Amino acid sequence: MVISEKETKVLIVGAGPSGLMMAAQLLRYGVQPVIIDSKEGPTTHSKALAVQARSLEIYRQMGVVDKVLAGGKQAGGIVFNQDDEQRAKLEMLNIGEGQTLYPYILLYPQNKNERLLLDFLTQNACPVYWNTNLVSLQQKAGSATAHISNAEGDHTLNCDWVVGADGAHSAVRKQLHIPFNGDTYASYFYLIDAKLDNPGLTENFINLYLGKNGFAGFFPMPDKDTYRILGNLPQEFGEQDDIDSEKILPSLEAVTPNKNKPDKKQLVYHLQVASPHGR
Repeated sequence: MVISEKETKVLIVGAGPSGLMMAAQLLRYGVQPVIIDSKEGPTTHSKALAVQARSLEIYRQMGVVDKVLAGGKQAGGIVFNQDDEQRAKLEMLNIGEGQTLYPYILLYPQNKNERLLLDFLTQNACPVYWNTNLVSLQQKAGSATAHISNAEGDHTLNCDWVVGADGAHSAVRKQLHIPFNGDTYASYFYLIDAKLDNPGLTENFINLYLGKNGFAGFFPMPDKDTYRILGNLPQEFGEQDDIDSEKILPSLEAVTPNKNKPDKKQLVYHLQVASPHGR
């Protein structure tokens, strides 16, 4: 897509939930931003899985909260299990009653979140320039100059403000030599989005299983019988990132009780290995 703008009040680098929400809020106040992202398009994976009351209040201000509520599921709470026994149960429904219209955590995955925000931007004539990279960034006293590139060629954009919403590997942060002060996990994790017909799981609750061989968590998603499964990747897998669900199943079975063991035929549609290297 050709970028026609030569100047903009705000350039947003990154079209994940943070960048898309920033663009949506600027539009509400009459500021038309330019938003770019190096990816091909919005995510198709669940990724960030929940939104809290303040996000729902903002969606209400935007006039889209009914769509969010219809596409989400209230989290009942968390169940902690160890050695095939339930050790504790923390209920979360109505934990903020009297303080907000939405006194709960809503399970609403990132792919739905991004689509909702993209629809809002489209209705307000604000495109996202996908497959577009920030090449360099020069900061001045009261503005910045961004050099960006996509299939249409190189482009220079003069900006009053630049917002870096491009994650742990932020090109904006690196261009401005801003240090990354956080840290990363030493382990690798697997994430599975799966269809499970499993009566052993407590409905609407996050089910956590802790064992000597690791841990696993089953996070209910809005679609019927759909779960995000999260667990630590055994050390023998090393740094592989092309592991299929059948290879993961033995380590998952090792920390889940017999009644909750998933059938490999049920792990149907997405497996991702999460790297600890966030820089």
